[in-house]
Amino acid sequence: MSLAQHAHAQQATLAGSWSAGPLIENVTVSSWVDECGPKPKSSSSPGGGYKISVSGDELVFSGGKSFRTDQCWDMGLARRVSHSATPSIRWWKTRCESPPGDPRKAAITTVVRAIDDDTIVLSESAHYSSTLAAGSCSATVERSRTFKIVSREGAAAPAPSPTTPVPTAAPTPTPKPTAPPAPTAPAIDCSAPGDPATLEVRPRKKLLRPGDAFDLKARILDPKGCELPSKPTYRLAPESSSIATISIDAAGHVKVAADAEPVSASVVVEAAGKSARVQLEVVSDKAYADLLAAGGGDAGADEGSVAIVITGSGAGETIVRDPEKPQEGRRRFGLLAVAGGAGSLLALAAVVLWRRANAKAAAEEARRAAERAERKAEKERRAAATAPVASPAAAAPDAGTTTAAPGAAPAAVPGGRICPVCRSSLPPHAEFCPNDGTRLPPAPRPIAGPAPAPPPPAQAHAPAAQRPRGRICPMCGTRYEAEAAFCSKDGASLVPLN
Repeated sequence: MSLAQHAHAQQATLAGSWSAGPLIENVTVSSWVDECGPKPKSSSSPGGGYKISVSGDELVFSGGKSFRTDQCWDMGLARRVSHSATPSIRWWKTRCESPPGDPRKAAITTVVRAIDDDTIVLSESAHYSSTLAAGSCSATVERSRTFKIVSREGAAAPAPSPTTPVPTAAPTPTPKPTAPPAPTAPAIDCSAPGDPATLEVRPRKKLLRPGDAFDLKARILDPKGCELPSKPTYRLAPESSSIATISIDAAGHVKVAADAEPVSASVVVEAAGKSARVQLEVVSDKAYADLLAAGGGDAGADEGSVAIVITGSGAGETIVRDPEKPQEGRRRFGLLAVAGGAGSLLALAAVVLWRRANAKAAAEEARRAAERAERKAEKERRAAATAPVASPAAAAPDAGTTTAAPGAAPAAVPGGRICPVCRSSLPPHAEFCPNDGTRLPPAPRPIAGPAPAPPPPAQAHAPAAQRPRGRICPMCGTRYEAEAAFCSKDGASLVPLN
């Protein structure tokens, strides 16, 4: 797309009548001998009217000196060696050099940029050098000129004023109630200013292109916000002082040479014994265009900042805040609150995990206890199911052991023990129930009185063929009736006798 088409689609055309300001030339002489002629000096030439037209992607200037954006302003004996046009940001850059073999060396870089629809700025950096038998001559010239719009090509002519109609009487409008004026902030009394408290510096960061220039703004305020008459000073930071393509004067005017390469630099603003830094970033016109396309806005927009001057502090520390963003403190508080909340959540999660671990251990212990109780109950049920019904005629080999009939109270043996499961009455020396293997509780205290005679064994005189085969404890060798299942002394399971 040509420049004319691009301008018609997105921007106002730059074609039209323009007024050129003075051409300012700032000369810096590095070395000079009389054989080179008069030493060049800084100067200013008057401006005048110019006609600017669009030719493809280039601008053509017609006026006191004809010029195109694909040329250098001071061509002299130089020839063009490179050129770039970036219509999207209305930026043109041309590099010119002297022919090879010419003893008069010249290197010129010219930048033309439209900073808005009504202003065009020309910036040129030229380096001239020559070597003679008497010595060498070298000088650098910085040129600049500003063009302002007078009338734009294609702009509609003002419409003629219509005939003034005869005024007719109109009904008196009903007055509307007016809203009460908004309260205004109380005026600050600056008749007696205080000590320096705040150094305001704008911008804090600045994106620049070769040939750009801007003014740093700084002022010193007292605690009430009254501006103090003392003025800040400006200088390039020590680490940036060697960058020859960036200059700054005592008033804070920053200028980038037209032939500047991409570089980062810092400016130091000092006042009241404290200092603030401004970051400068010089980028190529292509990089600037890419940033503009990616950001969708003004890639060179300023960022305001305020450097707080701490009165009475000798540390020399600078605290920076943004006066246009009072919510910054709330944002920092919100970040701290989020961090604190995250810590609380982590602590709560640790407590929950600890409690879950304890609950899991408790549940495991309860499960094991339930299993033990279930095994014990199952053992007792099996013992109850296999326990024989005691007969009055049956007598155990272990004297004093009796078994109560179902539904009847156990027959108590003097000084004996009672099984809590099958309610059998057992001798005092028994430790386990022979029926179900249950450990027996302690024997009750004997009651004074005559001891009852033990029941006679019913099968003492029974024929050997009719006696049931007994059981024996494999541990202690004690014999029991066939109905017994466990040893009353050590709770071991009984085995049948041969």
